[in-house]
Amino acid sequence: MNDPQLGAGHVTRPALSRGTVLLLAVVCGAAVANIYYAQPLLPVISKAFGVSEGAGGLVVTASQIGYAISLALVVPLGDVLERRRLVSVLLGLSALALLGAAVSPSIGPLYAAVALVGVTSAVAQIVVPMAASLASDHERGTVVGTVMSGLLIGIMLARTVAGVLAQYGDWRLVFVFAALVMVVLAVVLRLVLRAMPPSGSTPYPQLLRSVWTLVRTESLLRRRMALAAVGMGCFTVLWTASSFLLAGPRYEYGPAAIGMFGLAGVVGAVAAVAAGRFADRGRGRQVATTGLILLTSSWGVLALAGTGGPGGLIALVVGIMALNLAQQALLISHQSVLYRRIPQARSRVTTALMVASFAGSTVSSALVSALYPIVGWAGVCALGAVIALIGVGIWTLELLRPSPSEPLSDLSGPLSDPSGPLSDPPGPLSDPSARLFHSAAPFPTPRSSFPALRRPFPTLRRPLPTPRRLRPPLGNRSPAPRRPPLPTWASNPPRPRKAGARARRSQLMPEIRRVAILDDYQQAAHQYADWSTLPEGARLTVFTEHLGGPDEVTAALEPFDVIVAMRERTAFPAGVLDRLPNLRLLVTTGPANAAIDLAAAERDGILVSGTRPAGLTPTAELTWGLIHALTRSLPTEDAGLRRGGWQRTVGRELHGRRLGVIGLGNVGTRVARVGLAFGMDVVAWSAHLDPRRATALGVTPLGKEELLATSDVVTLHVPLSPRTIGLLGREELALMRPDALLINTSRAPVVDEAALLAALTSGALGGAALDVHSAEPLPADSPWRDAPRTVLTPHLGYVTDATYEVFYRDALDDVLAYAAGRPVRVLAP
Repeated sequence: MNDPQLGAGHVTRPALSRGTVLLLAVVCGAAVANIYYAQPLLPVISKAFGVSEGAGGLVVTASQIGYAISLALVVPLGDVLERRRLVSVLLGLSALALLGAAVSPSIGPLYAAVALVGVTSAVAQIVVPMAASLASDHERGTVVGTVMSGLLIGIMLARTVAGVLAQYGDWRLVFVFAALVMVVLAVVLRLVLRAMPPSGSTPYPQLLRSVWTLVRTESLLRRRMALAAVGMGCFTVLWTASSFLLAGPRYEYGPAAIGMFGLAGVVGAVAAVAAGRFADRGRGRQVATTGLILLTSSWGVLALAGTGGPGGLIALVVGIMALNLAQQALLISHQSVLYRRIPQARSRVTTALMVASFAGSTVSSALVSALYPIVGWAGVCALGAVIALIGVGIWTLELLRPSPSEPLSDLSGPLSDPSGPLSDPPGPLSDPSARLFHSAAPFPTPRSSFPALRRPFPTLRRPLPTPRRLRPPLGNRSPAPRRPPLPTWASNPPRPRKAGARARRSQLMPEIRRVAILDDYQQAAHQYADWSTLPEGARLTVFTEHLGGPDEVTAALEPFDVIVAMRERTAFPAGVLDRLPNLRLLVTTGPANAAIDLAAAERDGILVSGTRPAGLTPTAELTWGLIHALTRSLPTEDAGLRRGGWQRTVGRELHGRRLGVIGLGNVGTRVARVGLAFGMDVVAWSAHLDPRRATALGVTPLGKEELLATSDVVTLHVPLSPRTIGLLGREELALMRPDALLINTSRAPVVDEAALLAALTSGALGGAALDVHSAEPLPADSPWRDAPRTVLTPHLGYVTDATYEVFYRDALDDVLAYAAGRPVRVLAP
């Protein structure tokens, strides 16, 4: 299947080498260390410039403000700029800002210099999503954890390095040293790391707005932002105040000794890797819960550090270890969940998450600087405990009232590329047959998460459709009067049932009794979602074969009140919906389904919910599989080899040949880029093609006739619509060269099948590869089964593990949300 307008899908990547992961961890740690070098130097800097401890503490505040600004304005560029170059440039600018701090003549210029250091140090938050993008699915949490461990070690060792250099040299030497490290890393990164093309080309203002869109539409992201602010707030309270405590009269330590306490925080690096591994296994919520408990309890231990002496030192070291462990585990939990959920906007997710983190850090730093001279260490510990308890409250509310749009097991799936229209119209359906698979027993936990793309859907904010009235039998009734919409979900009265049926519950908490999953050819529904979590008493039936035409569909589905449909495999026009009197919720996989009459569903009081988009990248990948199968005669050679033969055909090289792409949308663009990588001359046409965009991609825009007449391979990537039906008819096919190849992973009606079959049979066309068919499943007597020079696949474009995981998990989520009275992803006519 070709879903040309859907968001990006899952991409399988080779595992990252350990050396690359370590390099990214070092870059991340060194970059973020720049804003923490000043923390153990605050007493020295305050004394050097003759200012109070409060004014000296504002050096940290200035760097945090710069960091927050960069997170909001610079980090999102990681989604639209080549990231290796972006990181290298930022490292160079960071070196210049650090040198400016080293030569600052007074506290004012130092504030400005460290603020600029904060702006450029956000390179760390570009590296983390970059590492997540480079990682393969099964190792993403571990890779993110390793890179984050580098970040934490950088933060901790920054204090140690700064303390030692200031003790035996001068505080200015610290910033000179940091500048040299930035220059070295910029050169090494440029030489070692390959270029990383951006995931999109969104204009900068729209890019910044899309961050707010993500925050506004994603409740999971908002909650994790609040918790990130809490964790970083506690972290900053500890490390800002501990410098004053250790330099004060109870301990009277110098900068070197103060910096050595940073080594205690390195234990958090263990948490980073371990938390990532747990997140890979779907235990993100357990990690977050444990982290919050540890975060809160650590302040009780830290309060004892104010007593001084050996006991106070032990309490301080233990408290530092516990708090850093907790904060880092929380952060990794947030990132792992959100990166899997929103893979194509990871830099923007990082922006939202880190802006919240460092907003909490900035506020906490300012509070500590103002309060420490007044309330001392004990008061600061009380402040930290209050902040941690706020986090416990937020997390408790989430556990009690989870968002319907979040996978309930916390095996988070994926989120989205915010660009591109949505459409995925169906082809005709046929071939009746039915076989049922029943199970009432609990099902095994779904497999580990495979990231795919997600488009955020807002929670329902309009009244649900008015329930249908009782109707006389079809063919013997007049249209029933429309009932005006009611103002709220709770005010919708129950839909009347057939005589003798027991009354259902209030619509505020609908009772679900019969659930059907349709067209599960691979029996995959139970592999990708835990359907045992359906409401108690709900009976699940899985149809593993296509039901057939309208009569077979209505006969089989009449008892069900919830139906889960796989794309457009089964159509639901008005005539079918009217004959399903018990149906209350119809879930379609994907964000749109032209095989469902949404107006009829709304009229009949049937709620229709969708899922997040998926399947874009797999369709592009399949397209190239079909191209290779045709150009190298792979099916023929495979069959010949199995019969004892050897080398029956001579293949065609792709390099230097012309690839014609009809429809340069999301899928077409990906197909075109691969063609360019093969050294092909790529040309494109569509009814609304933007020549400037095509040229920017390296693609030559042509007229449709010229494209057909000159291309060696023509591939179709357009949605089905009245404008595209019959796009390639007999006349258009006649324009193609006799040795040309046609690839269709779009929709069967886009091509006149009779004309195409005639062209292949007569030798007027070199070959065709088809993933879509006018009748699906393909009938046993279809002439296409014997068509010459063809490669046929059974609509596999979207059939991948990543897509199925998004589809089935979201479908289950839709059902549970409906049962809870909070429907999500509602589709309107």
